[in-house]
Parts: sequence; structure tokens; C-alpha cells
Amino acid sequence: MYKSNTFAEVNFIESTRQLVKSITDTYQGTSTILDFKGNHVKLSINQAIPCSLIINEVITNILKHAFAGKTLGAISISLEQEGSLLSLGIRDNGTAYNGNLKELQTKSLGLEIIRELASQLKANYFYTTTYEFNCFILEFAKDEIVTAC
Repeated sequence: MYKSNTFAEVNFIESTRQLVKSITDTYQGTSTILDFKGNHVKLSINQAIPCSLIINEVITNILKHAFAGKTLGAISISLEQEGSLLSLGIRDNGTAYNGNLKELQTKSLGLEIIRELASQLKANYFYTTTYEFNCFILEFAKDEIVTAC
């Protein structure tokens, strides 16, 4: 984000691509296939920072826990915009968490961080698990970017 030409807005899919590559490069042991899908979305710096911190937390948790014992993992990140609503999805093919998520949320610093950052974005988030994938979804209204004259 610091490489942006302006601090008013960030090309979010590109900064996310760089962030996730940086995170996955630091973890060794599991080869990771990354897939990015998304509209060309620019976020205000006020939304880009908490959203990036959430992505950092989710991706780090995936790499630490979901791929344990696997030699190859896949992570897919999507960002879609419909009107002013943004939907960020992070999907992995790792092992699902089988415990009580509500109970985990009271004990997990990472989930507390996600909850606080989502609150800053006025966002809703949820996790789903299917037979093949674990999904984290974050939905929030995109701020209008105001540029100086």
C-alpha cells in the first residue's frame, strides 16, 4: 500500500496479491496455489488497511492450521463489487475446523482481531465449510473516495 501513487485510494486486488504472496513466501512446508479473482476495485486507505489486516490474519491461519500434514494447498481470493457492496471471499482446500466456532471466538486473539477490524469496516463476516472447501466471507459497503482538488 505504501507504494501507491496516492494515499487516498489503493488498487486493492493488486495490493492483496502482493500481501498474500509475501505471507505465503514466509511459510515453508506446504506449496500453495494462489488464485485471485476480482473486479478492479480501489478502496480508501481507511478501508484498505483494516481489510488487509483481516486478509493477513485469515491467510496466516490457513497456512498455520488448515494445511497441516498436506504438501499442497490451494487458496482462492475473490473480490466482487455490486453497487456499493463489496464481498471478499477467501477459500481454501485445507482441513476444516471441527470445533465450536462461537466458543473459539471467545478464546482466539486472531478472531478477536478480525471481529474488531470488521467492526471498523461496519462489515459482516462469516465462515462456511463444505466437503471440499473452507470459506471466509467479508461483506461491507465501499466508502466513496474523495480526492483533493
